[in-house]
Amino acid sequence: MKLFCRYSILILLFVFAAGFFSFSPPAIAGGRLIKATNPSVYYLASDGKRYVFPNEKTYRSWYADFLSVQTVSDADLATYPIGGNVTYRPGTRLVKITTDPKVYAVSRGGTLRWVTTEAIARTLFGSDWAYRVDDVPDAFFVNYRVGDAITASSQYVPTTEYQNTVTIDDDHSTAVVIVPTPTPTPTAPAGQAKTIRVYVAGGSIERRNRYTEAPFLATGRLNDPTNNDDDQYGWMVPMSDRLHLRDANLTMSFVGASGWANAEDEPYSGTYPSATVGRTSAISGTSIESWLDQRRGELQNKAFCYDVAFASRGGNDMDVDDTTYQTQLKELIQLLARGSSCRTNPIVYVTGHMPDSQASVSIERHRFMERALDAVTQLQAEQPSLRVRFIDLFSPFIANQPTTAFPSPRWTSGGQQDMSVIGRIGDGLHPRRFASIYAGELAADAMSLSELSGM
Repeated sequence: MKLFCRYSILILLFVFAAGFFSFSPPAIAGGRLIKATNPSVYYLASDGKRYVFPNEKTYRSWYADFLSVQTVSDADLATYPIGGNVTYRPGTRLVKITTDPKVYAVSRGGTLRWVTTEAIARTLFGSDWAYRVDDVPDAFFVNYRVGDAITASSQYVPTTEYQNTVTIDDDHSTAVVIVPTPTPTPTAPAGQAKTIRVYVAGGSIERRNRYTEAPFLATGRLNDPTNNDDDQYGWMVPMSDRLHLRDANLTMSFVGASGWANAEDEPYSGTYPSATVGRTSAISGTSIESWLDQRRGELQNKAFCYDVAFASRGGNDMDVDDTTYQTQLKELIQLLARGSSCRTNPIVYVTGHMPDSQASVSIERHRFMERALDAVTQLQAEQPSLRVRFIDLFSPFIANQPTTAFPSPRWTSGGQQDMSVIGRIGDGLHPRRFASIYAGELAADAMSLSELSGM
């Protein structure tokens, strides 16, 4: 009877959510949430199968709300065979079953790893770790498999687990989208110092860099945690600093057609890391189309020598339809991959834009992150020789994922981005100091040290 009641409550929740969706979309691509007249919501994977959410807690580990669910006909739904059940997103929650006292962390592919001591659980998930434990009904425990026990905190990094599994498709795959988070202290291997030359095809968050103090301490922790300055923002400087902390042999040098700017595009007056104006080709307020109109010639004529390029897009492309956006993004990536005067195949990082105040979480997740990831995935399949990598700067904010500098962040409130914490005062489109540093840390932690050192 208890099990029946539990399922009944879940069905009512899905019925409530389903009431918001009544439109009939065109053909549905993989990587979407779908439902028909039945209240159940499914994940339609790229393998053409639909996967079932066993309960709402599992669903909430992947999605903050039901706003992106699309309705299909019962006949269309029936064409997608059931592929199995969805398991918890790695790095989000701890789980256990009622008949077993062991607490497990979740890894990729529904792998459960026993957290052997309370001290390890506290280190990994904070002092309130016990409140992050969910009971998995015995009937659903068979969806998981048991992996190696965690006997030391270094054997499991929640942020890494989370970032390596962006979608449910990723959870069913052995491919890794984002590189694991490194240890917080400098771990420079023996070798020659190397300067990574960086070209940025971005907007205002990449162009405006004004820091008056270092973002990080030598340990990787946040420097001056009382100062969430409204005018110190931009994530390129924190990214450079964080990369150097990861490997003291690696430094970044920015190249481009213009100088960095202060807030509101005023002349640069930062004093850290140098009073000398850094270089960039980022342009405030540009969509991909308008950026290319102004900078395409730089890439076609190979005006700059760079090892790494960033296609940092999203906020100014908010209202561009998906097909146009992905076509333009692919063009930009290919131009960046061919545009260096000194490298035939530089690494191109595509970043999923960090949250701002333009829309709800579900809309921004799709327009800032999901469709960019889709474009990168398609291009990787079409041109595997390109070194294009995707870095998600959106999802960690929404999930309040811990990092070295921010072990207990609170970027969201009530499932929505809290712009009083993220955004500048009176300006929800640009981040304050803390959010900028967090984004830079995420970007640097997602970059492969071995790949950069081997260039």
